[in-house]
Amino acid sequence: MHYIALDTNTWIYLANGTEPVKLLHFIKDEVEKENITVLLPQTILNEWENHKDKTVRKGSVKHFNDINNALEQILKLLGDRAKKNIRDFFKEEKENYFEDFVQDFKVKKNEIEKAVSDNIKLID
Repeated sequence: MHYIALDTNTWIYLANGTEPVKLLHFIKDEVEKENITVLLPQTILNEWENHKDKTVRKGSVKHFNDINNALEQILKLLGDRAKKNIRDFFKEEKENYFEDFVQDFKVKKNEIEKAVSDNIKLID
C-alpha cells in the first residue's frame, strides 16, 4: 500500500488538463485496486471546494474564449479574402474554410466543458 497526498494545485491541474488526465485515471484505478490511499487534509478539501468552479471551470473556458476571440478577429481581418483565396492557401475546395473552422472550434467548447466537469466529478 502506498499513501499519497496531493496539493490543491495538483488536483486543479489534473482536472483542467494541464497535467495529463491519464494520471488522474491512474490514481483512480490504483485507489480502486487498493494499491494507493489518497490522504486529503481538510485544508486541501476546503481549497478544492473553493477553487474547483472558479479556477478549473472558468479557467478552462477562459482559455477557449481567448482562442475563439482570436479566430474571430482573423475572420474579420481576412474579410472576403478568406473566401476567395483560401483554396489557394490550403489547397481546399471549400469556400468557407475559416468560417467552418471557427464553427467547429466553437463546438469543441462543449466537449472541453464536459471533459473538465467529468474530471471534477472524478476528483470529488
